[in-house]
Amino acid sequence: RLQPGAGRGDRFFRGLDGARLAERVFEIAYFWRVSPSDVDALSLDEFIEWEQQAIRIAELRKGDGR
Repeated sequence: RLQPGAGRGDRFFRGLDGARLAERVFEIAYFWRVSPSDVDALSLDEFIEWEQQAIRIAELRKGDGR
């Protein structure tokens, strides 16, 4: 489960409080149209991948004028 200060992801969570992490979880869940609990259950590596892919796809869509 994603939690601030969780082991090797300390750099990922630096300056990130629980409220901001929750916002990111909900944003990623909304983007991928999945339950926030599904996103919360991801490993840190999976979460980062999902987030990076969401950003990449959003940038592609922006370039297409969508």
